[in-house]
Amino acid sequence: MKSLKALAFLATMAGLSGPAAAQQTLEIPPEIMEAIQGDVATIHQELMQSTIVLQPGQTGAFWSIYDEYLEEVKTLTAERTELLKDFALAFDTMTDETATEMGRRAIAFDARRNDLVSRYFDRISSEVGGIVAGQFLQIETRIQTLKDLRLELEVPIIGG
Repeated sequence: MKSLKALAFLATMAGLSGPAAAQQTLEIPPEIMEAIQGDVATIHQELMQSTIVLQPGQTGAFWSIYDEYLEEVKTLTAERTELLKDFALAFDTMTDETATEMGRRAIAFDARRNDLVSRYFDRISSEVGGIVAGQFLQIETRIQTLKDLRLELEVPIIGG
């Protein structure tokens, strides 16, 4: 599955050390970034389509809102990728200050992601209905949890 390969690539990249870290830059070719972002959107859409239950008259409104949501998810994916790149570059020379700064960035990322889901939950609830909004929240939470777990299992512990 293309999306799993893209996520595995990011996770593996986060664990790089040695020559890549010594170069002080870690470039991801634009075509890889586009593939990663496209794969994230595709897996979201496929999981949502196979799980959510829409009543007649809800389909157009929901998918229109969800498409907007996925566009914003792409921005967050790029932000997380930058954080993982920075982590990989700093891993072998991690200082307390760098670890603190990266920790704050990770916490801020989670807050922005939660805010995004919250905003779209409220919008779906008001425009489509509470049950559909609840389904959206459950499915998105599961997707995020699975992606987070996959990444967290691959990223080495600082100083470990």
